[in-house]
Amino acid sequence: MKTIPALAFEFKDRPGVYIDDFDGETTNVEEAVLYALKTGKKPDKEEAKKYFLEIGKFHKQRLLEMFGENAINNFDTEKWLELCNLVDVQISEEKFKEMLEND
Repeated sequence: MKTIPALAFEFKDRPGVYIDDFDGETTNVEEAVLYALKTGKKPDKEEAKKYFLEIGKFHKQRLLEMFGENAINNFDTEKWLELCNLVDVQISEEKFKEMLEND
């Protein structure tokens, strides 16, 4: 089975535990928040950090506009980067294709 390189948020204090798609945690990398390139090549960690900080900032701004200062933001990518390292992982071709379809 062919695998594709990706990045995942792994908790610094708990190796093998990742932030999952619904802001919980998982030990299954296929359920983690992932960053992969459409080319299937190995992603650059610094570019991924920039990407996540950018979308996190956008998400936070939208919540403030829609719900005001009391909005609950679970999509806090700055906090993720405090608690986690972006680590190299391998994902299945099936998961990669699913990510491309949902892009």
